[in-house]
Amino acid sequence: MKTNWKELIEQKREEIEKAIFEQWKDMLTVDQTTSMRNVVLLWNDGEVTTGYRDYNSFSTGEHDGTAICIISFGSQKDDCYSEFEDENEYINFMCSEYPPDIDDILNQRMKYLD
Repeated sequence: MKTNWKELIEQKREEIEKAIFEQWKDMLTVDQTTSMRNVVLLWNDGEVTTGYRDYNSFSTGEHDGTAICIISFGSQKDDCYSEFEDENEYINFMCSEYPPDIDDILNQRMKYLD
């Protein structure tokens, strides 16, 4: 049976949005030279998982089935990082001033599922 990914994304939208934000936030202070990327995956059974990959290799998981990668984040560390006295101050600033456009991310992902 073919998976209707668009419908599944809509059904799991709230959970996916939270996972995207947390994965993005996690990469805010990671050094820009890292090869690590955080990912949000949606499985054909509706489970939303997060993980990481190092360039072309994905972390192994305990899932059977098919998944699509909703988003993959590399380092999001901005040049202004050094202007803040502590990491939490920087994270709070980025979360309030420059959060990811999650609606756009999901709309773009669904666009390419046609």
